[in-house]
Amino acid sequence: MKHFLDVDIATKYGVNVAILLENFGYWIKQNEANETNYFDGAYWTFNSRKAYQEMFPYMSEKQIRIAIQKMVDEGLLLTGNYNKSAYDRTLWYALTEKGKQLLQYGSLHNDQMEGSICPLVNIDAAKRANGRLQKGQPIPNINTNIIPDINTDSNNTLARSRKNGSKPVANESPIFITLPLNTGEEWPVTEESVKNWSQLYPAVDVEQQLRNMRGWLESNPAKRKTRNGVARFVTGWLSREQDRGGKVQTAVQQPVFQKKKSAFDLLGEMIAEDEEKERQARDGDYREVTEND
Repeated sequence: MKHFLDVDIATKYGVNVAILLENFGYWIKQNEANETNYFDGAYWTFNSRKAYQEMFPYMSEKQIRIAIQKMVDEGLLLTGNYNKSAYDRTLWYALTEKGKQLLQYGSLHNDQMEGSICPLVNIDAAKRANGRLQKGQPIPNINTNIIPDINTDSNNTLARSRKNGSKPVANESPIFITLPLNTGEEWPVTEESVKNWSQLYPAVDVEQQLRNMRGWLESNPAKRKTRNGVARFVTGWLSREQDRGGKVQTAVQQPVFQKKKSAFDLLGEMIAEDEEKERQARDGDYREVTEND
């Protein structure tokens, strides 16, 4: 049984990462060629850590988990969940653009992979570990909670393109940011979602608030949300920011309070008024005498 790795990848990211990334790249390449397991603008592969441990017996499940998380943290790999059953937590994996470039995805050692662990062991190990893969396994339905603004018409168009044998059309908008979930997965937020939320919450800088949310979730791992609850978390956060005034702060004119006059002040004003009247009266009498003279 042959295992392959790229020496440069192993040097930079570690041997386990290099071996697993090669395996992911092979199966994602196969799925792309067969136009299967295509969701949210990417091709995916999936397996449990137990299955990977059977394929790579010199790695423990913990080592595999650490290596996969390192690939996610380094921006080489995306994780998702497109299983039919809600209780099925088997993770799915897709390469990022950085991961593809690292593997030279267009020429992914296809000549070397013949007879290696990748085409022979992956499916058999998955059958033993998961106990759920059947002959002629159907593509799992997309989980509509992955991205809040999935368009049903777009899904129908994608399904028709598969049925006709044509290559699926990438109809999902680019991912702006991801939010960590309590399962360790990343929940992608598309640029289209950001645009929609910006229209719903015009007083809020949605992009900055999403960055704030990610920072808060990273600092509070115990309070991270489930895949079903994260959309409600986002809209609740944005709604509160909208109620606070968001980025548009309305200037409120402060009332001007005048100091209440004391009795002495009022008496002084009355005396001053009387003296002014007397002065004006004297001036009037003086002018009359002058004119008569």
